[in-house]
Amino acid sequence: MKAQNIDWKTRREQDRRKAAWHEAGHFIVASHYGLAHSCWLIERGVATEEHKAFTGQTGFFSSTPFRNAAIAWAGVLGEEAQGRDVDGWKFETQILWEYFNDSFPDEMSETDLKMVNSTPYRRRAFDTAVHILAKRFPELKAVAASLIRVGVFPANI
Repeated sequence: MKAQNIDWKTRREQDRRKAAWHEAGHFIVASHYGLAHSCWLIERGVATEEHKAFTGQTGFFSSTPFRNAAIAWAGVLGEEAQGRDVDGWKFETQILWEYFNDSFPDEMSETDLKMVNSTPYRRRAFDTAVHILAKRFPELKAVAASLIRVGVFPANI
């Protein structure tokens, strides 16, 4: 199978969308706990296979190790929601657990990984994040759409 050549504009847009869904996941779970205040995308330059054009940040007040772990899991869970309905996404989350349970690949940031590992209840934190995101799936989509469109949520800050 041939490697797919993706032009930099397409890769840039993919990076923007992935970062938006990731930060939207963090924001929704942190918001559920009353801890979130904003999230935004950060442009990092030209997109390449080795370099992301966009990353993001979610501003939230720190909480218990368990809640922080749920917020951390919500980033990778949010990414998986892109282009899916809630039922298809919930099915995919179980595959995602197996993927991340065996090892923590590069998709998880050092910050998220540190928060996930701050509690012995990693699976329960993962399941809690899934439950919150499923319950608030329309909000997840709305936050991601706002981030894709204007790069910040809420848009009036």
